[in-house]
Amino acid sequence: MSDINDPELLDEVSSFISRISEIEEGLYQVKNQSNQDPLNFPIKLNNRLASLRRSMENGDARPTQGAYKVFEELKLELKALLDPLDVLMDKELKKLTKAMGSGSQ
Repeated sequence: MSDINDPELLDEVSSFISRISEIEEGLYQVKNQSNQDPLNFPIKLNNRLASLRRSMENGDARPTQGAYKVFEELKLELKALLDPLDVLMDKELKKLTKAMGSGSQ
């Protein structure tokens, strides 16, 4: 980002990075650095989905109603994170890419 000379464009890029980082932090625990860190920081959506998958893979019975309910709740949480990501990638990223491309010419 240090190559960007336009302060307004720099602010837009910083805002984009901040917003996409918020989405990432909702999906994945980015603070984990060591084996001890999962005890220090809360699990995020990816861990909860993986845990649900593991619980459904155990045994030969079909998933319980509770498992289906948890899946529906997690699916809504995922949608709440992916919808803003789609907007960022479809509109904001294209706008930034165009602005950066025209600024370098």
